[in-house]
Amino acid sequence: MREHACYADKSLSEKAGVLDFMGLAPVNERLIEHCLPGINGTVSMLRVYAALCWMAWRVTESLTASDTDGPSVSRLALQKMDLVLMWSMQGSGYTGLVGGQRQFPVDSQEATFIFDAFPDSQAAYFTPVQYRPSIVNGLELLQAGAGGSYRCTAKGRKLAEALDEVLKNQYSADDYAWLADVRQLKGTGANAKAFQSLLTSAISEAEQQAFLEAFMPSGPEVDAYDARRAATSRLMLRCLSRSKDGLSVPQLRATLARGVDQQGRPLVDDDKTGESTILRAQAVLQVRQLQRFALEWCMVLFVAFVRREFPRELPVPLKTQIQLFLDEGLSAEALSAAGSTLGIDADLAKLKQLQGDAPTLSRAALTNPDVPLLDIDNLSQGKKPEPTFLANLYQALLRCKVETENLLAMDVAYTKVMQAEGARIPLTLLSRAVDTFRSQSPKDFMAYVLEVFCVNQQLHTAASRTRGPFDTNRYMLAMGEMGWEATSTKVPNINPSPDRLRNTCLLLKDCGLLQAKGEKWLLTEQAHPYIEHTGTGA
Repeated sequence: MREHACYADKSLSEKAGVLDFMGLAPVNERLIEHCLPGINGTVSMLRVYAALCWMAWRVTESLTASDTDGPSVSRLALQKMDLVLMWSMQGSGYTGLVGGQRQFPVDSQEATFIFDAFPDSQAAYFTPVQYRPSIVNGLELLQAGAGGSYRCTAKGRKLAEALDEVLKNQYSADDYAWLADVRQLKGTGANAKAFQSLLTSAISEAEQQAFLEAFMPSGPEVDAYDARRAATSRLMLRCLSRSKDGLSVPQLRATLARGVDQQGRPLVDDDKTGESTILRAQAVLQVRQLQRFALEWCMVLFVAFVRREFPRELPVPLKTQIQLFLDEGLSAEALSAAGSTLGIDADLAKLKQLQGDAPTLSRAALTNPDVPLLDIDNLSQGKKPEPTFLANLYQALLRCKVETENLLAMDVAYTKVMQAEGARIPLTLLSRAVDTFRSQSPKDFMAYVLEVFCVNQQLHTAASRTRGPFDTNRYMLAMGEMGWEATSTKVPNINPSPDRLRNTCLLLKDCGLLQAKGEKWLLTEQAHPYIEHTGTGA
């Protein structure tokens, strides 16, 4: 099943000290998967795809009908390639690569290029948390076989053959022969270091074309899964084609969520290609990411307060703890410094006034610099937030409410996107909660948010993931003799669900369609045929 082939929520939902401690990520992940299926938040290098496909192809080319050890040869040969990719980059100066912390022997010492010979680390490219889901189920470049073996599909073979030409031309005959010998697992660091340029050298046109045919396929036989990835990639290219100076990833994300370019022109004129569904998902995703960020930070700040102030000599109920927390972090001075009034109705009216005649806050921000942006990059994420941070989170939740109403008023189709199955704290629920407290103070609303949307949600998430009395603690708060107490000194990570836009930009750069200029991305000449559905590209 290819649907959600690269969505692995298990890694996001384990301990309270890691990502998604409140269970808000899965719906966001599904929206991301809807737009960019087939990749995940770790894939970024075309040459890794090509190298793994090449080794699988070499196994198929090397085996004969009488060979009975095909699965073992396939599995170990892919490990060899994985280790070559990692070992060759040791000491190269490149950071953030897979296996950067692996300990390899000195270059002159002979080693066996299989994972069992390097038991100190599990890092590898061809794993479920790296490239394997994308290369097998996502882009269907490899096909899984018996006993952990893999063989190239037609798409994968084309990519492998393109890399084969590069290897033959770029490296010596002896180096090529050693790497191509799928049964030769012995070697030294010198053998690996011979391929130090493999991940960094220029991608050939044949490789680029082969990968693009898998990543942005065209034609009547393309299924919906691949078509959505191609549509999102086209929209990204279209956004960049309308920006003279290029766009950063946050700007690209905001443009897709707005549905119009920086001049206010629609990104989609008609919906024959289904691109409008991508834009709706991006718009809802942006609001959900902001909501998740705000709620998680509220919970983290509250737990830090409880850890610092409690337990006390006498029992203190949760509502009192919340009130004391808000007295400290949501004072009139903090609200005023964050640009808030002392009333929710007035704060909502202020947002609508800033929005003016624009259909959404995100579109209003194009012409009115005073409109607060929805992107989480505009909120502090430090370990020691500013004194106004809680007030900023309150304002962020109000922006989520206003933008939710805006989207629903603009197109009824947003209703279906927002009512995603299994959503924890749907946007519409937050919107109704704000309405309930319109005539009350920000403190009253935030007290409700902390108790119902934060504490209760975290406890429910922890309970649903706890598998027994001796399982890892996932609770951030627990009831002690004197009331609720923090269970750990560990501060959870707060990060949005990776939206894969940056990964897509990196892959399209390898394909020759984009170039980087600082933090911004610009189109190349080769990109223009891929911008529209009717072009020679997807």
